[in-house]
Amino acid sequence: MKTVFGSWWQRLTGHSVTLTPFEIALMHAVVTAMPEDLRSAVETHIDAAALVQRHLVLNSTTGRTGWRGLHFYRMRKGVVDWSDVPPLPVAEGTIKLVRLKVRAGPDGRLLHVTANAHRRYFFDIQSREDWRPLKDFADLTVEGVRQSWRSAGSS
Repeated sequence: MKTVFGSWWQRLTGHSVTLTPFEIALMHAVVTAMPEDLRSAVETHIDAAALVQRHLVLNSTTGRTGWRGLHFYRMRKGVVDWSDVPPLPVAEGTIKLVRLKVRAGPDGRLLHVTANAHRRYFFDIQSREDWRPLKDFADLTVEGVRQSWRSAGSS
C-alpha cells in the first residue's frame, strides 16, 4: 500500500504526509482486519488517494497538538474526485468499516481505532487517543477487532 501522498510541493506546504512507521503499521492492521472482499477495495482506495492529512487536535492541558487520524482524499484538478475509482460495497452515508483495539509503544498504550467510509469511499482512520508519541514504533498488537461495515443492500 502507498505510504507517501501528495506532490513534493504539497508535502512541503504541509498539505500531505509521508506516513510514520506507526501509521504504516496501523494502516496495515486496519486493512487486514477487514473482510477479504472489502480489504482489496480499500487497498485500491488508499493507493488511489493523492492527498492525506493528519487530523490534529489541540490538547488543552499540554498545549500540544495531538495526531488522532488520517484523512484520505482523491484529488483531481484541485477538487476531491473519486469518480474513476469503484465505490466500496457499503451503504451510502458515513459508515464505520472496522473498529480495533491496539497496543503500541514501550508502555503498551491502548488505542481505540476506527476506519470509516464516506459516500462509499474510504475516508479515514481515527483514534480518540493521540498517536504522535508512537510515531517511531512499528510494532503494535491488535487486541480486538469489530467489523462493523454494512453492505450496500443491507439496512
